[in-house]
Amino acid sequence: MDYKKILNNKIQEYFPDVKIQEKVFIELEKCRFEDWKIEKDRVFLSIIKCSNGNIDRIKQLVTVANKDYRDVLAWAENPNKMKQGFTTNKKEYLELEKKDKEQFNNWLKS
Repeated sequence: MDYKKILNNKIQEYFPDVKIQEKVFIELEKCRFEDWKIEKDRVFLSIIKCSNGNIDRIKQLVTVANKDYRDVLAWAENPNKMKQGFTTNKKEYLELEKKDKEQFNNWLKS
């Protein structure tokens, strides 16, 4: 999946003003990736999704990502599982997982 292309499209969609887009990129570049074994564009996409088009929220999410990027990924990619919390019911877990995957893939394609 070409996260970089999708990222640019989503930034333009969420932040139509070019000056704000520049600020978004500046904020995203504040993410520290020294020890991350993850694609940074995937983390950036998660930040954009969770921001709902709010530049201040991006700043908050960058701070969270710098502490543990997995939190931002979980909020963006698994919102239903995050809301539900821990479950030992395998069927319920698989249903939530499927719903989350569909939701995230539809968001990427939109």
